Amino acid sequence: MYFYKRLYVSPQITDPDQVRRKLVRGQGQLSIWLVTLVENPADRGGDQMEIMHSANLKQPWYRQHPPMILGLANGRDDAVALVQQILEEAMLAVGEADVHKYLFTRGIQKKQG
Repeated sequence: MYFYKRLYVSPQITDPDQVRRKLVRGQGQLSIWLVTLVENPADRGGDQMEIMHSANLKQPWYRQHPPMILGLANGRDDAVALVQQILEEAMLAVGEADVHKYLFTRGIQKKQG
């Protein structure tokens, strides 16, 4: 899996590095939800981000297609708030809700772990 270099973290997560380590190791975290980037929004009906529970990473598909994690949230409601924050920042910065253009001005450069 890949992590955005300026990872968005909900305020209820006190130790994001520990959460990251547990995600990489595959350890369960019941309250952790993820905001991930959709790589090809045109293929997904224009969706740019996705909210999913951290347990989804245990599915075999995600081992072959590791997601780009933009944010860590403590619960689904916090994940929705992170998505809203990212979209608001994108609107202010680039004048449109284009998450790819806002977060990856130089293109996506993936670095694992």
